[in-house]
Amino acid sequence: MPEQIIRHVLRPASWFVGAGVALAILAVAACSGSRPTLVNINTPTAERSAAAPIVSPSTSPSVSTATPESAATATAPVTSVPPTEAATPPLVQQTTPVSQLPILVVLLGTGAASYYQQFAGPADIGIIPAQRLNYFNNEAALIPTKTIAAGIESWEAGQPLLDSLQGRASYVAYDIEHWPQTPAGEQQNIVATVQNMSQVLHSRGIKFILVPDRQFDQQYMPQFAPFADIIVLQGQRIQSDTQNFHDQLQPLIATAKSANPNVKVFASVGTNNGATSASMQAALHTVLGSIDGISVFSMGDQASLNTLEQFVSDIRK
Repeated sequence: MPEQIIRHVLRPASWFVGAGVALAILAVAACSGSRPTLVNINTPTAERSAAAPIVSPSTSPSVSTATPESAATATAPVTSVPPTEAATPPLVQQTTPVSQLPILVVLLGTGAASYYQQFAGPADIGIIPAQRLNYFNNEAALIPTKTIAAGIESWEAGQPLLDSLQGRASYVAYDIEHWPQTPAGEQQNIVATVQNMSQVLHSRGIKFILVPDRQFDQQYMPQFAPFADIIVLQGQRIQSDTQNFHDQLQPLIATAKSANPNVKVFASVGTNNGATSASMQAALHTVLGSIDGISVFSMGDQASLNTLEQFVSDIRK
């Protein structure tokens, strides 16, 4: 949403991957004044859920094999954010029940799109890779009454599509990573690119979802946050290690909120590589008191779709 959501989603796909948002990135539930609710979750499984790129279904054009966050690791090591706590992260008392948090899901394939049409509420968001308009159009046709985001990995390639997306996509999700899908010129001028994109989208009445890899998060979060409506923190590659998930994401959440108290922060988990609903919930449980929504990166295969359905069923009980 590999942690990459878009080549995963976008080169339909390639975004939120390699597939490019595919892009594996949701609107915010209001905080309740009622007594905090703890999520009942099982012990996470030992399998590590590495992020996989957003891959287009077999009917879509060529698919890139590069995975978003893995590509970032190869070109420029990610420096870990210093842990805020040495002990195991405590169970966070949240003010918004997990069942009420919006879900943002990367939609790869007709199965995921059809399922999103079934479960999505007004605050949920489905990201469809949009750099191939035929793919976007086919997927969007399966979601006639739900909120859609168009996923892109390159502003240079995505900006010319805005006229076609106007009135159809409520959001544009930009999956910026250290990978070929995001042009070198954009990576080298990423803050200026984000600012320009924000201005153009908002002038059209389109909201802006930013899905950086963790290296960009750690370097530029104070500059990113003021220009985004939603920031998705990619945690799917590290979700099997709940301590690391907490220690990496919690400081970034605090930094984003400090730079822009109005920005909504979503934490991302994934359904691939042996992940289970329980392991996804266990990772999210470490930051539930701080996030505004949940992002799910899910491949288009049946096993991933089954896990997505179980996860949504578990938290939306």
